[in-house]
Amino acid sequence: TIHSEVPDDVSKEAIGSADVVLCCAGKPNLIPVEWIGDNATVINVGTTFVEEVDGLVSDIKGDLSKTNARYSPVPGGIGPLSAPMLFRNVAQAAWDQMHRGKSAALSSGWSRHPERLRKMYHFSTYSEALEAASKVDEISSIMDHHANMKFNHACVNGVDLELEFFTWEANRLTEKDY
Repeated sequence: TIHSEVPDDVSKEAIGSADVVLCCAGKPNLIPVEWIGDNATVINVGTTFVEEVDGLVSDIKGDLSKTNARYSPVPGGIGPLSAPMLFRNVAQAAWDQMHRGKSAALSSGWSRHPERLRKMYHFSTYSEALEAASKVDEISSIMDHHANMKFNHACVNGVDLELEFFTWEANRLTEKDY
């Protein structure tokens, strides 16, 4: 493991002999491209915004494309993977938490079903259903109280639009729903 405080001669030797270089110091131009072996795979995570160039600058100084066949560029390398991986982890944590809570609640025999107002409307085309939903959205915006809307497209049988009202904060019907 090399970090920004390791002397250059030690860093150069370790980086030059590595098969994989993973740099993520967040210190622009920390590693000269000449230090990296020609056959090394470079995963370049470290990026820093530099005002002088008005853009992101890599931890690696120089053009990796001239010396290495396998590398992640900056910008555009691993960054696009960060958001979906974060989303996956958050979704998994929410799923796990929901199931832990659900099993505890259900094991005691209790379940919760908040009150809601629901109405189903049928339209012959999807366009008609979208137009109606748009009108509901306009009125809901004025009232600052939006309906949950669910579309069910049944091909030749038309489209059902289900509207549902309840007050989320109260988790029940309130005077806002009528």
